[in-house]
Amino acid sequence: MVMRREKKIKAIAFDVGNVLLRLNYDRIVSSLARAGKADPEQLWQKMQDLFAGYDQGRSIYAEYEKGLLDSTEFIKRFNNATDLTLSPADFLTPWNDLFDENQDISKIVAALKGQLPLMLLSNTNEMHADNFTKKYEMMRHFDHHIFSHRVGAMKPDEKIYRAALAVLDLEPAELFFIEDREMNIKGAQAVGIKTFQYANNDEELISALREEGLNFPPEQPATSNEQQ
Repeated sequence: MVMRREKKIKAIAFDVGNVLLRLNYDRIVSSLARAGKADPEQLWQKMQDLFAGYDQGRSIYAEYEKGLLDSTEFIKRFNNATDLTLSPADFLTPWNDLFDENQDISKIVAALKGQLPLMLLSNTNEMHADNFTKKYEMMRHFDHHIFSHRVGAMKPDEKIYRAALAVLDLEPAELFFIEDREMNIKGAQAVGIKTFQYANNDEELISALREEGLNFPPEQPATSNEQQ
């Protein structure tokens, strides 16, 4: 007889950057520099200035990720700050040249599909989100998308975690959140959400999910002989 473990949680949320998808900053800078005929090192310095204060929600980039700027206005401000002259059409492809799929965690996501509702819980922006939700097969496993630019708040702001809970009418302890950044882990914990800090520690993640009653690989239904 196959023993079934009682699930302790009711949904699982994944961060995107450096969890589901690895971030390749060297490549996005090179792509933007090539498109704008700029020096990559000089462009990177200007981009760092553009993003300064992101964690405090004060930079132009943070405004974009909170949905306070639309993509057209963000590109305009990006060009002004970096001395580029890229049109929205020329900007889009290099801007999205940032992600690489984390194949190891893709397998974990595939194993989880159908066991509990899965959601994306990410600080991101319109252009990136439109790209990665369509490009990567793994994203089709996710039932809900909680994105900062749609919610109007970035992790670790309590508002974005509350939005994630509201989607499925969950109590905080019923959501298991997988995230790489400590400040965002602490933000979720302050709300009462269960967390796991991801650092390419896939076996530890599987063990933590097993503790919550998830199966790896998913258990097969008991045969008639097993049930006797």
